[in-house]
Amino acid sequence: MLKMSRRAFMAASSASVALAALPVIPAFAADYAEAQKQHYETGPPAEWAQRFVSAYASMHPWEDWAETFAHYLHIVDTLETARTYGLALKPRAASGAPLPDLTARRLHFDDFDDLISAWFPLTNALNSLNRSMGLADLYPFILSEPAIAKLRFVHDIIENAGAEQLKHGMTTTMSPNR
Repeated sequence: MLKMSRRAFMAASSASVALAALPVIPAFAADYAEAQKQHYETGPPAEWAQRFVSAYASMHPWEDWAETFAHYLHIVDTLETARTYGLALKPRAASGAPLPDLTARRLHFDDFDDLISAWFPLTNALNSLNRSMGLADLYPFILSEPAIAKLRFVHDIIENAGAEQLKHGMTTTMSPNR
């Protein structure tokens, strides 16, 4: 069973309400089966990491949206967990120069720049911890500028959908897993 924080659940619910009103474009539906077939036969394009959050996201625009949205929820949920545990980091640049401290309790989840600025040092620390235990990186992704722009787009849709729901007194009828 998928577990997600209340914040991630509300983000998913808000975006679902906003996206439900969008029309399905028939050309995308017909194109999906062909794109999927091609993806599994030839794999992702060589430059997928320059534009997408994952190799699978490069398969089709629907998967790009789904993978980016899921990735955003992972970011928000992980940062919220870090905040719940009062995690604080004192990151350093590759040169050894100190960077601003990251205190998860001070994160502003409605500010995308705040989220992404906290995400990079957190994933660096998590990957370092895993490596020290002889494990693979917990977060093996490298986010390109276009991928970050897509994550910002997802963030903006969620924030705008949530604001619209509040403006009209709407709430979701779904309940989170925890």
